[in-house]
Amino acid sequence: MTGFTAVHRLFDEVAGRDPDAVAVEAPDGELTFGDLDLRSRDLAARLLRRGAGAETVVAVGCGRTTGLIVAMLGVLRAGAAFLLLDTGEPAARTKEKLALADAAFLVGGDDGHGLPLIPVQAGTSDSCELPEVHPRQLAYVVFTSGSTGVPKGVLIEHLGLAEHVTTQLAPVYRRVAPDGTLSVGGGAPVTFDSFIDQVLPTLTLGHRLVLFGEMERRDPGSFLARRTDVVDCSPSQLSLLVEFGLLDGPLKLAVFGGEKPGPEMWRALRAGSAQAVSVYGATECSIGSVEASPHDSERVCLGEAAGSATLHLLGDDLRPAREGEIYLGGPGVGRGYLGDPRQTAERFLPDPWGEPGARLYRTGDLGRRADDGLLEFQGRADDQVKISGYRIEPGEAEAVLDTLPGVRRSAVVPASVQGRVAHLVAYVETSPDYDEAAVRAELGARLPGYLVPKRVVPIAALPLTPNGKVDRNRLRRLQQ
Repeated sequence: MTGFTAVHRLFDEVAGRDPDAVAVEAPDGELTFGDLDLRSRDLAARLLRRGAGAETVVAVGCGRTTGLIVAMLGVLRAGAAFLLLDTGEPAARTKEKLALADAAFLVGGDDGHGLPLIPVQAGTSDSCELPEVHPRQLAYVVFTSGSTGVPKGVLIEHLGLAEHVTTQLAPVYRRVAPDGTLSVGGGAPVTFDSFIDQVLPTLTLGHRLVLFGEMERRDPGSFLARRTDVVDCSPSQLSLLVEFGLLDGPLKLAVFGGEKPGPEMWRALRAGSAQAVSVYGATECSIGSVEASPHDSERVCLGEAAGSATLHLLGDDLRPAREGEIYLGGPGVGRGYLGDPRQTAERFLPDPWGEPGARLYRTGDLGRRADDGLLEFQGRADDQVKISGYRIEPGEAEAVLDTLPGVRRSAVVPASVQGRVAHLVAYVETSPDYDEAAVRAELGARLPGYLVPKRVVPIAALPLTPNGKVDRNRLRRLQQ
């Protein structure tokens, strides 16, 4: 394909240009671009000699170390696809993922889980001619939660990954540092696509990755002590970092996504000097597809399609609509779900506006286009509940709550009585000017009765999942 360059080939150019620059800072030491080049080439050569290649899935279980970054690049250079593992998750879940992915090798770690175990670094160096990759060749597998309880493997190809880096993140980084090098915090869980987004673009664009340790990434004080130029995290985690003084430090760019940001944080970023980018997308679409900036919009919004991605709002009849379900298109749309053709067919649909063979991904998110053309988030289609026959989207109540004085952030969850959804409960983080009576009055004035939460519960901080998103399951358990 004309113009396609795989991300590891972009890294080759950077390593050849500035081999002595520090590429990675990790809890176990540093690597220069030259070091990373040599070590990943060596691993790629050993993988090729063992039979790895196109469409081979290679699991990586190195923990948050320099070896993890070497392994990611080494697998890509061998033409194989990586599957990143969490060394702290239950062994049974790891084995389940390995079996579902049909992984051929495991790089790093002490337990191969029945697979051939390949060390990240051998006693002697190895080299061979590395293969070229096809744009539609598998680059990585990442698992998300499945509604059936079985983890759902998403297949992403080299073209999608390269397009995300070159058409979306590269322009952002160039705006922030036209001629300089940025230090980028690597604090996401290794099994999430946001971690891939922190690692590969940073290195292939010639910046420095600061890889946080497991405890360091969870503690705001330790996180901020690293004083990175770029912070990339969920809105919930970013909001906490802002409270701890993030905007008073050397921050140059805040990238956030994965859930709805609160208006207070949006205003804080808008008032700050650092650039800020909201990224909306899906694991199934090579991480990001839509961008917005608090500096460009006074209100919280998702924004507009970024880079080579496309964005469509479609009604139930799959025709374009001002309000409807969000569909994402472009070269970043992934291959589908691992071993699940039924769900792949349900979520990945033919794209009538794209090139022959192109597909759209059906996100399950609801949105609307405002008068200025920017996309606004309106909740989840599959979070819909029925109360007394009414179809209800809790996100609609959240959208109103988040605009009210005294409410910093909110989460609305359904409450059940005797196994049936009976009403909504709102949990709100509040500021000193919170007035419960005024909030209830405004909810009653702006929402139909069946959408008004029966209870509004002030809470010191919304609980978060390990990856920094609001933990709605814990909120539901609070009602029991």
